[in-house]
Amino acid sequence: MNLLQTIPIEAAELSAISLWTVLWVILAAAGTMVGFYIIDEFVIKLIQNRRARASAKRYFPIITSSTWLVFIVYIGYLLIAPHPIIGSAVLAILLIAFWRFVVDFVSGLVFRIQDNYRVNQRVQLKNVVGVISYLRTTHVELESEDGERILIPYSEFANQIVRMPSVQEKLKQFSIQISASKVSSAEDLNLMVLSCPWIIADKNPRITFNEEELIYRISGHTIDLKYLPKIRSYINSIKA
Repeated sequence: MNLLQTIPIEAAELSAISLWTVLWVILAAAGTMVGFYIIDEFVIKLIQNRRARASAKRYFPIITSSTWLVFIVYIGYLLIAPHPIIGSAVLAILLIAFWRFVVDFVSGLVFRIQDNYRVNQRVQLKNVVGVISYLRTTHVELESEDGERILIPYSEFANQIVRMPSVQEKLKQFSIQISASKVSSAEDLNLMVLSCPWIIADKNPRITFNEEELIYRISGHTIDLKYLPKIRSYINSIKA
């Protein structure tokens, strides 16, 4: 009789533990998501040193993806540990349902760890040519030559023929002027020019200063002269 009475109690305890586990997982996921958002949107932008800020932008996505991967593995363990057969079946169903997301997620993690391509780099995928504007969790965001926003999953990006167009392809020489009042220093302006994705840095862009007119003249090469407005906008946005 005592044995029969303990069975419901143990079942209730297991149910309570299961509920608390689910709540803990949900709270942990929500807290992690909020923490990552605060770091990405606010903390990294507060870093004053440019090199340190660039390193943070490079490694933070790898840290976030690795954290979520460990989190997913832990959830898989929670599903399988109590009832291996049922847990494995549920996990298999979830993997099938979210297979595309899992493949793109893992491909994105490997892609960023390899670090072969970075933001502001110009690339070509078959018939698509553009500049990498952002490396998301599951896809690459490109800006085409026409200004169109293109999203390419990492799995497709990795399987296509990717190349960086030669700097000798359709190079155009340009020259623009910037008022000295809008530039904090010549060194800062030089960093802006070298980091601009539409200026060919390998062709050694030149910056000269006219002391009489107080104007900086930037001379260099770009793929197409239609990028001149983008070059001006990029420099102005960094100044601001």
